[in-house]
Amino acid sequence: MPKDTMFAPQDAATGAIFSADAEPFRRNFTKQPFQLTHAFADSQLFTLPRLARAAEQLIEQGRGHRFMARRGVAGVDDGWDAMPAVDSAIESFGEENAWMKVTALNEADPEYVDFLDAVLDESDAMAGWGFKETVTHAQMTAFISSPGITAPYHIDHEENFLCQVYGEKDVCVYDTTS
Repeated sequence: MPKDTMFAPQDAATGAIFSADAEPFRRNFTKQPFQLTHAFADSQLFTLPRLARAAEQLIEQGRGHRFMARRGVAGVDDGWDAMPAVDSAIESFGEENAWMKVTALNEADPEYVDFLDAVLDESDAMAGWGFKETVTHAQMTAFISSPGITAPYHIDHEENFLCQVYGEKDVCVYDTTS
């Protein structure tokens, strides 16, 4: 269980971080999309101030490449020099076309390490086949945006969980069976 005292588990009786229908999870894990529920919005780990602090910690640690942000409409020739500072990025979320990405939160703060470890442990137990032994790299990335942002089509690394914490998101997933 993460050390985050503000974290409320999805299932208070079991302390589970997320819940999913066991059979579809086992059948589809690493193969097809499936639905799970969580209470991550109840955790202080996923508040804007805490995510901003993680971004600032990464920058202070010399890992500034783990933080990216945009505000307003960026031109093709703007380059990354137009990237706002963390506090400016946070303030711009009320604007159209503002976003911030913090990659490898678990490199910034040990509480994210604990959280990621707990998610991996739960996933391993639910999958029922010891997938955690095959994991060579695990990280947490937060993408925070103002409403209406469209991410370009892209391919993520291997398996991952997309967990919407606040607001709504439409997701198009490539059909791997065709």
